Amino acid sequence: MSSPLTAASPAGPTAAPTGVPPRPALAGWLREPLLHFVVLGAALFAIDHAIVGRSDDPRTIVVDAEVDSQARQVFKASRGRDPDAKELEALRAVWLDNEVLYREGLAMQVDRGDTAIRERVIFKALSVVDANGKPPAVNETALRNWFEAHRARYDEPARYDF
Repeated sequence: MSSPLTAASPAGPTAAPTGVPPRPALAGWLREPLLHFVVLGAALFAIDHAIVGRSDDPRTIVVDAEVDSQARQVFKASRGRDPDAKELEALRAVWLDNEVLYREGLAMQVDRGDTAIRERVIFKALSVVDANGKPPAVNETALRNWFEAHRARYDEPARYDF
Protein backbone atom coordinates (compact mmCIF):
# COMPACT_ATOMS: atom_id res chain seq x y z
CA MET A 1 0.00 0.00 0.00
CA SER A 2 1.53 3.28 -1.03
CA SER A 3 0.94 6.52 0.82
CA PRO A 4 0.54 9.95 -0.84
CA LEU A 5 2.76 11.35 1.88
CA THR A 6 6.48 11.08 1.53
CA ALA A 7 9.27 11.85 3.91
CA ALA A 8 11.17 14.16 1.59
CA SER A 9 12.19 16.66 4.22
CA PRO A 10 13.48 16.24 7.71
CA ALA A 11 10.71 18.57 9.00
CA GLY A 12 8.03 16.00 8.36
CA PRO A 13 5.84 14.52 5.67
CA THR A 14 4.79 16.65 2.69
CA ALA A 15 1.97 16.27 0.22
CA ALA A 16 2.79 14.42 -2.93
CA PRO A 17 2.42 16.48 -6.08
CA THR A 18 -1.00 15.81 -7.57
CA GLY A 19 -1.08 18.38 -10.35
CA VAL A 20 -3.52 20.67 -8.47
CA PRO A 21 -2.06 24.05 -7.59
CA PRO A 22 -2.34 25.00 -3.92
CA ARG A 23 -5.26 27.28 -3.03
CA PRO A 24 -4.45 30.74 -1.78
CA ALA A 25 -5.39 31.55 1.82
CA LEU A 26 -7.95 34.16 0.64
CA ALA A 27 -10.13 31.46 -0.94
CA GLY A 28 -10.50 29.81 2.46
CA TRP A 29 -11.64 33.07 4.04
CA LEU A 30 -14.24 33.65 1.32
CA ARG A 31 -15.95 30.40 2.28
CA GLU A 32 -16.00 31.27 5.98
CA PRO A 33 -19.62 31.60 7.32
CA LEU A 34 -18.57 34.17 9.92
CA LEU A 35 -17.34 36.48 7.15
CA HIS A 36 -20.65 36.08 5.29
CA PHE A 37 -22.55 36.92 8.49
CA VAL A 38 -20.49 40.06 9.19
CA VAL A 39 -20.70 41.34 5.59
CA LEU A 40 -24.45 40.70 5.37
CA GLY A 41 -25.04 42.37 8.75
CA ALA A 42 -23.01 45.42 7.74
CA ALA A 43 -24.94 45.66 4.46
CA LEU A 44 -28.27 45.50 6.29
CA PHE A 45 -27.23 48.22 8.74
CA ALA A 46 -26.05 50.42 5.87
CA ILE A 47 -29.33 49.97 3.98
CA ASP A 48 -31.38 50.67 7.12
CA HIS A 49 -29.39 53.81 7.86
CA ALA A 50 -29.77 55.03 4.28
CA ILE A 51 -33.54 54.47 4.24
CA VAL A 52 -34.79 55.48 7.68
CA GLY A 53 -31.82 56.59 9.71
CA ARG A 54 -31.94 60.24 8.81
CA SER A 55 -35.71 60.73 8.67
CA ASP A 56 -36.27 59.56 12.26
CA ASP A 57 -33.87 62.06 13.81
CA PRO A 58 -35.96 64.31 16.09
CA ARG A 59 -33.39 67.09 15.76
CA THR A 60 -34.01 67.41 12.02
CA ILE A 61 -36.21 70.34 11.03
CA VAL A 62 -37.81 70.08 7.61
CA VAL A 63 -39.16 73.18 5.90
CA ASP A 64 -41.61 71.56 3.50
CA ALA A 65 -44.39 72.63 1.17
CA GLU A 66 -46.87 72.83 4.06
CA VAL A 67 -44.75 75.50 5.75
CA ASP A 68 -44.56 77.43 2.47
CA SER A 69 -48.32 77.14 2.00
CA GLN A 70 -49.05 78.47 5.50
CA ALA A 71 -46.55 81.30 5.04
CA ARG A 72 -48.14 82.25 1.71
CA GLN A 73 -51.63 82.25 3.25
CA VAL A 74 -50.61 84.44 6.19
CA PHE A 75 -48.70 86.82 3.91
CA LYS A 76 -51.57 87.06 1.43
CA ALA A 77 -54.09 87.67 4.24
CA SER A 78 -52.02 90.51 5.67
CA ARG A 79 -50.69 92.11 2.47
CA GLY A 80 -53.29 91.16 -0.12
CA ARG A 81 -50.75 89.61 -2.52
CA ASP A 82 -48.51 86.57 -2.82
CA PRO A 83 -44.94 86.89 -1.52
CA ASP A 84 -42.07 87.04 -3.98
CA ALA A 85 -39.09 84.66 -3.74
CA LYS A 86 -37.09 86.91 -1.39
CA GLU A 87 -40.06 87.45 0.95
CA LEU A 88 -40.84 83.73 0.96
CA GLU A 89 -37.23 82.98 1.91
CA ALA A 90 -37.49 85.50 4.77
CA LEU A 91 -40.74 83.86 5.93
CA ARG A 92 -39.03 80.46 5.90
CA ALA A 93 -36.15 81.86 7.98
CA VAL A 94 -38.58 83.30 10.53
CA TRP A 95 -40.46 80.00 10.70
CA LEU A 96 -37.20 78.09 11.16
CA ASP A 97 -36.06 80.43 13.95
CA ASN A 98 -39.42 80.05 15.69
CA GLU A 99 -39.30 76.25 15.37
CA VAL A 100 -35.80 76.14 16.86
CA LEU A 101 -36.89 78.36 19.76
CA TYR A 102 -40.02 76.26 20.32
CA ARG A 103 -38.04 73.02 20.46
CA GLU A 104 -35.44 74.54 22.76
CA GLY A 105 -38.22 75.79 25.04
CA LEU A 106 -39.73 72.30 25.20
CA ALA A 107 -36.29 70.83 25.93
CA MET A 108 -35.85 73.31 28.80
CA GLN A 109 -39.41 72.48 29.96
CA VAL A 110 -40.52 76.11 30.05
CA ASP A 111 -44.05 74.89 29.29
CA ARG A 112 -44.26 73.18 32.71
CA GLY A 113 -46.08 75.06 35.43
CA ASP A 114 -47.13 77.95 33.18
CA THR A 115 -50.85 78.58 33.62
CA ALA A 116 -51.10 80.67 30.46
CA ILE A 117 -49.79 77.79 28.35
CA ARG A 118 -52.08 75.37 30.18
CA GLU A 119 -55.12 77.55 29.49
CA ARG A 120 -54.12 77.90 25.82
CA VAL A 121 -53.83 74.12 25.41
CA ILE A 122 -57.22 73.63 27.09
CA PHE A 123 -58.77 76.27 24.83
CA LYS A 124 -57.33 74.65 21.70
CA ALA A 125 -58.52 71.20 22.79
CA LEU A 126 -62.02 72.54 23.44
CA SER A 127 -62.01 74.24 20.04
CA VAL A 128 -61.18 70.94 18.35
CA VAL A 129 -63.86 69.11 20.31
CA ASP A 130 -66.45 71.78 19.54
CA ALA A 131 -65.58 71.83 15.85
CA ASN A 132 -65.77 68.06 15.46
CA GLY A 133 -68.37 67.06 18.02
CA LYS A 134 -71.38 69.29 17.51
CA PRO A 135 -74.50 67.18 18.10
CA PRO A 136 -77.21 67.48 15.48
CA ALA A 137 -80.26 69.61 16.19
CA VAL A 138 -82.88 67.64 18.11
CA ASN A 139 -86.47 67.50 16.91
CA GLU A 140 -88.68 66.93 19.97
CA THR A 141 -91.42 65.11 18.03
CA ALA A 142 -88.99 62.72 16.34
CA LEU A 143 -87.33 62.05 19.68
CA ARG A 144 -90.69 61.23 21.35
CA ASN A 145 -91.68 58.94 18.47
CA TRP A 146 -88.36 57.08 18.66
CA PHE A 147 -88.69 56.71 22.44
CA GLU A 148 -92.23 55.30 22.14
CA ALA A 149 -91.03 52.81 19.51
CA HIS A 150 -88.18 51.63 21.78
CA ARG A 151 -89.84 52.04 25.17
CA ALA A 152 -89.18 48.41 26.19
CA ARG A 153 -85.46 49.14 26.35
CA TYR A 154 -85.93 51.79 29.01
CA ASP A 155 -88.91 50.61 31.06
CA GLU A 156 -88.05 48.82 34.27
CA PRO A 157 -90.41 46.58 36.17
CA ALA A 158 -91.61 47.77 39.55
CA ARG A 159 -89.30 46.90 42.41
CA TYR A 160 -90.25 46.13 45.96
CA ASP A 161 -87.92 46.65 48.86
CA PHE A 162 -88.28 45.82 52.53
